[in-house]
Amino acid sequence: MSRIRTWRWLLASVVLVAVSVTAVMSKAPAEADRRAQAEAAMRNGNWRDAYDNFRKLALAADTDAKLVARDLSNGVQCLQRLGRTNEVDEFLESTIKTHAKNWRLLKGAGDIYLGAVPHHGFMIAGQFERGNHRGGGKIVSALERDRVRALQLTEQAIPLAQQDDNKPEVGEFFMSVAQQLLGNRGFSEAWRLQYLSNLKELPDYEEGYPFYRQFTGAPVDADGKPVFHAIGKSWDESKTDGERWRW
Repeated sequence: MSRIRTWRWLLASVVLVAVSVTAVMSKAPAEADRRAQAEAAMRNGNWRDAYDNFRKLALAADTDAKLVARDLSNGVQCLQRLGRTNEVDEFLESTIKTHAKNWRLLKGAGDIYLGAVPHHGFMIAGQFERGNHRGGGKIVSALERDRVRALQLTEQAIPLAQQDDNKPEVGEFFMSVAQQLLGNRGFSEAWRLQYLSNLKELPDYEEGYPFYRQFTGAPVDADGKPVFHAIGKSWDESKTDGERWRW
């Protein structure tokens, strides 16, 4: 009887392993096939089909951590081609919530907020809708709000990236962080790096279209001496965005 029980146990174990392997093997092609279909639809201009598939990939918790940022970016592009820019923010935030521990996705979402979406929209019934709109509403700028949201995502991603062993990718991430800090604070507005952006809360939308001021000259102190930024001991201990940037 003991030998029969042993064989039954072995048979059950083999079946369990086979089922598990089959499940793993079937999952990988399913994700790869969906991505291939989405990318093919995108190339052919079938933006709605492409978006539907990219959205499913982006909102699946088990999507490849190294590819989901690209799925998100492609999905945002599809929405804009469909004229559905007002759906971008929901798509971004839903994906961020799903992949809150994935620093690559957080970086990708921040890049989108900074450069891949229009920074204006309309307040309609108290809600912000990004992009153009027909039928009234108050036009507002999300330029500074988008920059701060990108930096919030950066702050969330930094400790996760520091634990990653892929140092070349981590190095590229920190270079992109430096570019984020310079957003709307380049050569003409470098003086604004003397401020410390408040990342605890998002700034309000500003009335009108995004406004890019053009100033010349270098930032100076009260005595007219050029401002040089110290290197912050850490991101959290930096006293200005300039110190964050040098760190």
